[in-house]
Amino acid sequence: MEPTDITDPAPPPVPPVPPVPPIKVREATVRDAKAITQAQVAAWQQAYRGIMGDRYLDELSAEMTGSTNRRRVSIAAPEDPRVFNLVGEYQGEVAGWLCAGPSRDDDRDARLGEIWALYVHPDLWRAGIGSALMTAALARLSGEGYAEATLWVFEANTRARGFYERFGWVMDGATAIFERGGSQAVEVRYRRPLT
Repeated sequence: MEPTDITDPAPPPVPPVPPVPPIKVREATVRDAKAITQAQVAAWQQAYRGIMGDRYLDELSAEMTGSTNRRRVSIAAPEDPRVFNLVGEYQGEVAGWLCAGPSRDDDRDARLGEIWALYVHPDLWRAGIGSALMTAALARLSGEGYAEATLWVFEANTRARGFYERFGWVMDGATAIFERGGSQAVEVRYRRPLT
């Protein structure tokens, strides 16, 4: 019997991983208002189905023009000069928005900041846009002298709560009832240090 050459076959080539497009975080401008509103409405309709009433969520699309105009005003002249609006661009298009500033809660103090809103278009959830926006906002709030920050989230929104918890946010026991369009939902408050 002749000896056989026993060798491991060469492993198949590994296909190259496509490059991830860079996510750009920048200050929002009034020109971004329509894209911000589209991302927010789409996120609400996807994430809050079963939390808020279907009729209310379905009617959000019809209110886009009014919402966009209000967004332009709030970006151009925020109710508080310490408020900032950031957008996350993916492949050159606005896909997410974050608004933050001083806390609006009754139990606030001057060193307490707040993430007022964070929305990413659902077509791009898990693409890193929310993480990029949150990272930039936390750094900015810290740089502006806030020692802690809070945010509010629907208790039933487990996807968002998991995202926040990965960033070190923890519930602090405060709750509130959110009412809109005939629907009600419980909100819980999260808190984290910034230093």
